[in-house]
Amino acid sequence: MLNNVDTMISLLEKLESKVDSTKLSTIMNETPESSRYKNKRAQKDCLLYTIRVKGAHDIKGCSSNGLSNSSVSVIYSEGHKCIGETIVYPNSNDPIWDQEFDLSTDVGSKATLLFKIFHSPGRFKLVRKNELCGTAALTLTPKQIINDGFPNPQTLQLDTRGEIDIEVSLENEKLDPLFCIGKSYRTLSRTRDRILELMVNKFSPFVDYAFSKEVLKMICGSNGRIKPTDDDTYDAIIPLFDYLNANLNVLAQSLSKELLFMVMLKAWDMLLRTADTLLLPQLDIAKHKLAHAKKALWNMGSTSSVLGYGRPLTHTEIEVVFKWLDAICVDFFYNNGEGPGLELLKNAEYQNLLLIPIYYDKAGMELKKEVARLLPLYYKYISVLTESSEVEVSRHLTTVQRRKTIMANSSKAKRLQYEKDLRLTEASSQERALATLDIILRILITKGEIEYVYKQLHERKRKIKQINVANLVNQVSQGKKICYKGTK
Repeated sequence: MLNNVDTMISLLEKLESKVDSTKLSTIMNETPESSRYKNKRAQKDCLLYTIRVKGAHDIKGCSSNGLSNSSVSVIYSEGHKCIGETIVYPNSNDPIWDQEFDLSTDVGSKATLLFKIFHSPGRFKLVRKNELCGTAALTLTPKQIINDGFPNPQTLQLDTRGEIDIEVSLENEKLDPLFCIGKSYRTLSRTRDRILELMVNKFSPFVDYAFSKEVLKMICGSNGRIKPTDDDTYDAIIPLFDYLNANLNVLAQSLSKELLFMVMLKAWDMLLRTADTLLLPQLDIAKHKLAHAKKALWNMGSTSSVLGYGRPLTHTEIEVVFKWLDAICVDFFYNNGEGPGLELLKNAEYQNLLLIPIYYDKAGMELKKEVARLLPLYYKYISVLTESSEVEVSRHLTTVQRRKTIMANSSKAKRLQYEKDLRLTEASSQERALATLDIILRILITKGEIEYVYKQLHERKRKIKQINVANLVNQVSQGKKICYKGTK
C-alpha cells in the first residue's frame, strides 16, 4: 500500500507538470466567465475545515487500573455522520492522537461537531462494547475562523472529566486547478504519513522495553548508582539494533530508498519520544494529579518517587540513556552516510533532549531562578502569538503552519520552496525559551517541587487567558475580525 500511495503522488506530480496547473489557473481566473459557468462555480464553492485531534488530558479512566484505551470519533451533527476516527491510544489518561480530518460545508452555514472519546476493552472487545469516556461539542462558523488555512487551537471541556485539544483551520474549496492539485497532494501525503506511522508503531513494544527502567536497572543497579563500562552500556542496546536492523532489511527489499529513509526517520522520532518519557516525568503529572502526587512523593534517602513515573533517574542513568541515543543516531541510522543525514536526525526534538543534562544536576533554587528569567520571554511569545492572525511570531513558526495549507501544496515549486524555507529558518528565542522552561519544570518535579510546578502551570494558564482577553478587546476596539485562538 505504501508503494501504491507513493506511486500515486509521483503520477500526480507528472500530471501537474503536464497540464501546467499554474498557467491553467491563471487563464481561468483572467477569462470572463459566462453566467452559466459562474453559477455552476458558485454552486460548487464550499468551505473546507481541517480538524486536527491532538490529544486529551485527565480523561475518565475506564479500566480497572484507572486508565483508558481511548480513541476519538469526530461526528458531524448533520445526519449524525462520522467524519473520522483516531487510533486507539493504550493505557493512558493523557492520550496523544495527532490525526487530521476534513469536513466540507456550504458557504455561510454552521457546522456542529461532536468529539466522542471511547474506551476500547482490548482483548475483551468481543464480549464488551466500547465505553464512552466523555463528549465535547464545537460549533464552527466562518465568522470565528479566519479563512487562511492556518490552525486555530481550541481546548474543549469534556462533559465527564478532562479536556481535549484540537486545531481547526479553514480554506475556501473552489473549482480551481491549483486547489484541486493541492488538495489531492495533501490527502495523499497525509495517507502516506499515516501508513508510515502504523508501520513504525509496530516497533513500539520492543522500543519501550529497550528504553526502560528495567534495562537501566540491569546495568546500573536498583539504585542507579553503578557506573557501567562502555561495553556493558552498548551491549544493553544491541538487541534493539538487531531488531530494527532485521525489520528495516525486510522493508528495504520492497521500498525505495526515499521511502526507507522516511520509515527510519519516523522510527527515530518514536525513539526520541520514548527516551523523553524515560528521562523525565511529564508536566501533566503536575497539571492534573497534584493531590495524588503529594501523597506519593516521599523521601527515601537521597531519592524520591513520583506517582505515574517512579524513581527519578540518577546522573549515571541519564548518561547511559544519552550514550544509547548517540549510538543509535550515529552508528545505526546515520551509518557513515548510508542512512539519513545528521541534520535530519539531530532535529529540534533531539536538541531539546540535550537540555536535560545541562540542568539536571542543578539545585532547585538555581532552577527556579532560571524559570523566573525565562518567564518574560515565554509570555512575550504568547502575547505576540495571540495578538493577531496577521502577526508572524517567527518566520520558522509561520513556515511550519503555512506548509500544511492546501494552497501551499498546490504546486511542486511551492512545496520545494517551503521545504527550503523550513530548513533555512530557525525557531525564535521565545520558542527555544518555551522548550527550556518546560524541561526545567519537569526536572523540578523530580526534585520534589511538584507543588511549585503546579503553581507555575496554574499561573501560566491564568496569564494566557489574561493575554487572550486583552488582545481580543484590542482587536474589537480596532474593528478587526476576531479569530478565536487559544494556547496551552
